[in-house]
Amino acid sequence: MRAFEALLRLTRAALFGGVPQTSDGLFDGLDWQDTLSLASRCAVTAIAAPAMEKLPPNNMPPDSVYLSWCLSAQRCRDEYATRHRTLSSLHRLLADGGIGPVLLLKGETLADLYPDPAARASSDIDIMPLERFNESNMLFEKAGCDIDYSNSKHTVFTFEGIEIENHTPVPHLNYHRCDYRTEVLVQKACETGRLIQRDDGYLELDPMTQIIYTLNHFALHIYMNELVTLRMAADLELLLRRHPEVLSHWDKELRYTGLTKFSRIVLRMLDILFGEDRAPFSVSDKATERAAQAIIDMFVLDGGSELKRLVCRFLWLPVTSVEFFGYLYEKTLRHLIPARKNNY
Repeated sequence: MRAFEALLRLTRAALFGGVPQTSDGLFDGLDWQDTLSLASRCAVTAIAAPAMEKLPPNNMPPDSVYLSWCLSAQRCRDEYATRHRTLSSLHRLLADGGIGPVLLLKGETLADLYPDPAARASSDIDIMPLERFNESNMLFEKAGCDIDYSNSKHTVFTFEGIEIENHTPVPHLNYHRCDYRTEVLVQKACETGRLIQRDDGYLELDPMTQIIYTLNHFALHIYMNELVTLRMAADLELLLRRHPEVLSHWDKELRYTGLTKFSRIVLRMLDILFGEDRAPFSVSDKATERAAQAIIDMFVLDGGSELKRLVCRFLWLPVTSVEFFGYLYEKTLRHLIPARKNNY
């Protein structure tokens, strides 16, 4: 897919420095509207923008696409600034209520890995007030927030116009096994004092736990048959480049979480996307190579049938036969039995 190859080249150049190569003609006559749409879906519009702006004049997108791209990138940066104002307000509210320290998860910690943190697109803020989870929810309710308690992993509410996910520190037995055991690792990191103090007053996970947590989030998108964005792959790539020593020490954690096989596939996928050869940690056998390419084709580029994705989920992640056939039975019933219409 030419648009994806061009977008990938722009993303690499923006993340790791340099000017995108144009001598092979990849950008000649490129469908820039299609490339911009793909950048939006892959959540890298603002990330790739600086590299797009460095292209030679004859390879630049049309003025209308260029303007749309720049405006989209600026919106991303403005949203980042808004989230960080909200982060400060959240911290003050919790501190004034006697709740702290608070663990910051996912997006806002990963953004710091990027050359321009504000270019990393995100829509919410994830926090974990450690053992003060219930008290924090009461505090947010007192502040006028309408709390949604329907998710067993976190509550959800809006604060200063930003969606907040307030995570419980207690893993739930109904989680998928990889997710449950990853949450146990997070719990152990909190209990053993391995968390890192941030300049903004929050805590963040230590590198090992952060990488396992990010890999598991990647796996959850596969497990839930959801798309994987190029930005998600970049998150993990930048983490591994920042902390390459983790690769030689994470076998125990991978075995515990059940992510060993999936990690090999993802490492090979990252090699394909970003050109970082991690041998001997990435495996280049034919099965792993096919699986890595399948993630790109089916879950990044949204190709392939739902059945193929289901089979991949079964092959890559530790799903029991009961879980697999239960899911297949449910999907079959949904297709064979039409939804009952309301007659009132």
